[in-house]
Amino acid sequence: MNILGVEIFKSGTLGDIQKQFTEVQKVLKESQKLRPEAFEVYRTSPTDYNVQIPLYPIDERTLYDLALNSDIVRTVINAIRDGIFRRGFQIKELKDLPDEKQRVYLEKLIKKANNNNQTLKAVLKQFEQDLNVLDNAYLLITKDYFYDGYGEILESYTKPTEVLRVHPTKMRKVADSKGRMGYNEEGKKLFVSMTDRSKIFTEDEAIARQMLDDDGRKLQQALFRGELKGGEFIYYIEGEVFHDAKYNPSLLYGYSQLLSCWMKVYTLIAMDRYLMLAYQKGRPPKGILAISTSNYQSVENAWENLLNKTREDPHAIYPLAIENNKNTGSGTIEWINFMNNLQEMEYIESRNEMRRVIGALYKVMPMFSGDIAQSGGLNNEGKQIDVTGTALEEGQKTYNDKVLPFIVESFGVTDFEIVLEEPEEEDEIEEEKKLGIKIDNAVKMSNMGFAIDWNEEEMEFSYSESQENQGQFFQGSTTDVNDAMARIDKTNISDYKNKVEKIYTIEKKIVEGEIKKQFDVKKADSNTFLDFITKALWAKTFDGINKSKSDVIKGIILDAVVKKESMTDVIKKIQDAGVEKEQAEMIARTESAGLKNKSREFSFMQAEKAQEKEFKYKWLGPKDNRTTGICKNIKKRTAKGVSMSELKKIIKEEADKEGVQARPDDLVAHPGERHTFVKI
Repeated sequence: MNILGVEIFKSGTLGDIQKQFTEVQKVLKESQKLRPEAFEVYRTSPTDYNVQIPLYPIDERTLYDLALNSDIVRTVINAIRDGIFRRGFQIKELKDLPDEKQRVYLEKLIKKANNNNQTLKAVLKQFEQDLNVLDNAYLLITKDYFYDGYGEILESYTKPTEVLRVHPTKMRKVADSKGRMGYNEEGKKLFVSMTDRSKIFTEDEAIARQMLDDDGRKLQQALFRGELKGGEFIYYIEGEVFHDAKYNPSLLYGYSQLLSCWMKVYTLIAMDRYLMLAYQKGRPPKGILAISTSNYQSVENAWENLLNKTREDPHAIYPLAIENNKNTGSGTIEWINFMNNLQEMEYIESRNEMRRVIGALYKVMPMFSGDIAQSGGLNNEGKQIDVTGTALEEGQKTYNDKVLPFIVESFGVTDFEIVLEEPEEEDEIEEEKKLGIKIDNAVKMSNMGFAIDWNEEEMEFSYSESQENQGQFFQGSTTDVNDAMARIDKTNISDYKNKVEKIYTIEKKIVEGEIKKQFDVKKADSNTFLDFITKALWAKTFDGINKSKSDVIKGIILDAVVKKESMTDVIKKIQDAGVEKEQAEMIARTESAGLKNKSREFSFMQAEKAQEKEFKYKWLGPKDNRTTGICKNIKKRTAKGVSMSELKKIIKEEADKEGVQARPDDLVAHPGERHTFVKI
């Protein structure tokens, strides 16, 4: 029966309920016995047997001091911490019509997280440092609580006041050796008084007090213990403390990365100290000058004079006279070295190796810790950026998925979330990749005969071509293929075939990328491709140029396509072969386009065979004031896609209309061609 919100039971009913509750508790206790001991090694606090303390080979305070005193460790940690928080926070909406008051609330929280006027970023950067040093980090959210008449906390009236980072050596978890938080070794819950946070009660004591403290407020389960000045303790409940371990988490605590490299860190510090002492007056002498002589007195007098000078210069070499008993009248001088130089000790190499190992543990590559000597060449900056970028991405994920949601929820915000902006390196990587693609395309366009212009402000390339020579007839004539092959045989047929195969490999990969499927090439098809190239390139002579010089020019073009040389370089080489600039430019642009388009056609033919279907193609290229009417019309007629044979037919028809001699078999519509074809 319920009267005015109060539940009233019949006599005996309450006893039945209590009996049922006892049975449930008994079942819970039995299930708790199934949990094995935690594998991680903890030790019970000597001041509070209900608290577990991580047991490390080196105590936490020493590890923290070690990290702060090592420039290498601090550089690595700073690189991670600053990279994660470099671009700050972003507030995102979670609902279509959010409460804008909540946004304002979060904006204030970001600017001022506690009464010390720390920003939220400053607090979390401390938190991140704790993760990187000890792999244990704690956030504390202090709250003002309000209670109802039964001593229960009124959650809707709870008011968070501050977000604070707590030093990890000052916060522990209340747990048993099995890793269950809020329990003692007897498997019973532990409770704390909300009016006196230093008081802790066992489950039996709490039940005996009807779960109330001396002020009539409900006891809450204790989960964390903080240490105050003077060795006093304060206990915290659910929702007040957030703990995280980043690198090696376990049931309760993390395991510091420094525990794997502390000897290297100590060694680096010792090396710094060695250098410091080596450059101070207290260092040992470099060595001794030993003089063997039969006239000791004269040397001793000279010695005194040198010592006087040495007092003026502490870095002078100390002489030592040794009497020669053989009395031969002759003496020897011997230098006895006391110190090895840094090179002999391999100081720099050893130091760099230890730096790299420490950085690698944190996924911080050399270039991100200020070691530019390790960048460039085979060190692959792109890979270094990717590895460190992954570390920053993982670090941000921790905050976006766990830390920041805990803070936002604690402050009662439901319509917005706070997330970290992506690391700058990620944007830079994407921009570099895009720029690389643009440059790649520019090189290809240049090889097709385009003039390249670079807009530095917009970071874009623009393409154009001169209309000179457009509409002229091709300079050249076709010779017999067998005759062409015979001339190749006289040079180096093996080298020629290798180059042709490379050209096909290049175009085949491009085509496979466009159709998003790989295809195999049979030996017979490879031989067919050789005939393709021979017809397209070698079986040709140029007007006014003899066969021998024509062969040299074809070799230049063949090499240029294989090596992806720029059009400017190709034209220059043809000029050097004894061809006038205007004709050299015409030949270079036209023949390069013809060779590439012919190779491209062959690759698509193989792809059609592999997929057993006929593709449709369209004409593609730049659209500007220098585009010829021939190519404009070919584009219109092929916009919806045509077969390869139809494309060649259209090329010939449009060129004939303008009185231009086309080479439809080579997919070249006019001299200086810069268009190609693509699959629909």
